[in-house]
Amino acid sequence: MTSGQLPEQLFHYTSAAGARGILHGGSVWASMIHYMNDGQEFEYALDLAREILLQSTGTGSDDISYRTVCEEFLHAIRKFAIYAFSLSEEKDLLSQWRAYCPPEGGFALGFSAAKLRELAEPEGFHLVRCEYDRDAQQTLIRPIVDEILNRAREIGSKFTFLDLQLSVIRRLAEIGASLKHPSFAEEREWRLIATHVPAGSVRYRATRSLIVPYYDLAIARGSSFPVERVVVGPHRHADLAERSLRLMTSAARGWPVKVEQTATPFRVLG
Repeated sequence: MTSGQLPEQLFHYTSAAGARGILHGGSVWASMIHYMNDGQEFEYALDLAREILLQSTGTGSDDISYRTVCEEFLHAIRKFAIYAFSLSEEKDLLSQWRAYCPPEGGFALGFSAAKLRELAEPEGFHLVRCEYDRDAQQTLIRPIVDEILNRAREIGSKFTFLDLQLSVIRRLAEIGASLKHPSFAEEREWRLIATHVPAGSVRYRATRSLIVPYYDLAIARGSSFPVERVVVGPHRHADLAERSLRLMTSAARGWPVKVEQTATPFRVLG
């Protein structure tokens, strides 16, 4: 798991429907990572693990055999169920508005990072900082690859997925889900990540072409609610969007949420 000083606030970019669902429903949707906008980045982490595996093995027949079974394991873990909810340290970033909000307008919900972590941990979610530095990524992945390889050497060619402790599998999955390509570093992303969600708790939502598994993570408990700020993104009707948010967060919910507008002009997204 990556380390880093916890920011005061973290921002989730979303549509009007997404913002209403979180503010009115008191929960966030952690989607299976393979179905997210950047779901291919888990494959990026596994490719990095394969590179380290290649560096750690020789050309002898035994090493080739161990490497083969380890590669089969890495291939199998591609389908491991991981659920994630994405946030950013940046409250008003053009690339985020473009990537995660509809062209007609979106919102960035600012969460108290400490409150969000406190509310999510009992549900098995960990709040982790995404790592973009290639050297740091290798440092995180290498000990796990070494552990898998050593286990394969102990057992031999009959090494299977079940021979590894579940804790190793989950650790690799969690770290892998927090590694992102260096080209996305400006996003300064954090993620709520869970590697164990009871099958009976998984829900499903439809997109234009897929049915997406997700976990409905409750974040409203008693008087504790982690949303502290909402930024209205580039929007055709920014004043109306701001007005309805103020009404919803002050009258209906009764907690102090700061509502503000982006500095990014709407025409940029058009």
